Amino acid sequence: MNDLLPPGHVGHNNIDINELSHITPPGTPPPPYPAPILGQDIFSSTLNDQALMTDVIPGLPTFQQPIMSMEEDDVSDQEIGQLEDHGPFQSLSRLWGHHAHLAVFINYVLSNSDPSSLLFYLVTDLYKEGNAKEMKKWAYEIHSSFLVPGAPLRLHNVDENIANEIDDVLLKESDKEEILRKIFWKARSRAKEELNEQLMHFQQKRTAGLATIFGPTDISLDESISDKARETKIIETYLLPKMEPYL
Repeated sequence: MNDLLPPGHVGHNNIDINELSHITPPGTPPPPYPAPILGQDIFSSTLNDQALMTDVIPGLPTFQQPIMSMEEDDVSDQEIGQLEDHGPFQSLSRLWGHHAHLAVFINYVLSNSDPSSLLFYLVTDLYKEGNAKEMKKWAYEIHSSFLVPGAPLRLHNVDENIANEIDDVLLKESDKEEILRKIFWKARSRAKEELNEQLMHFQQKRTAGLATIFGPTDISLDESISDKARETKIIETYLLPKMEPYL
């Protein structure tokens, strides 16, 4: 997917986090499947995506910490975990601004969960930054890799109606740049729901003291925020071995 990668793409010795989104699905248009369901607007979603152009991977919701009174002494372990400050792991919007932390979370997802939603979100974030020619080319690739029935990395929480709507746009309006830029919004919203659940499960692992199975200590992660070399080392150590099958 080199057409979509920003300038400065480098190798393992000087890794760029944008490289993690590099996926090259087969260069074929999506296979046929049942006719699109007409009368549905692909952009009717109420997705709160106003921050998409201002963050690394914007538009992701933040979790608000529950408020408790001092009288609530009988607190379950799960509630304690929700009240803990997980730093950049507290929400997806914070996580995407910290590359070493993001690498640890991706390592966790690749080790324990279906990575389709994560990979789709990373790829479509780069996709929407492309020009009309690039988006038209890669819309078919993304669609056939993640959304159509039988896709190798199919998002299981995206129903066939959404895939049909996207297919209809690709057939009839693929020359319209602004429509192409928004074509995956509904599917991204569903992928974000899955990512929020995966992050919640990862927070529970951290509360149980299992965080270092998937990455370094919190002290090392915090130091990487201001130390680019340490950040790169964490990415190379904990993420690249897991990402190689997808590159």
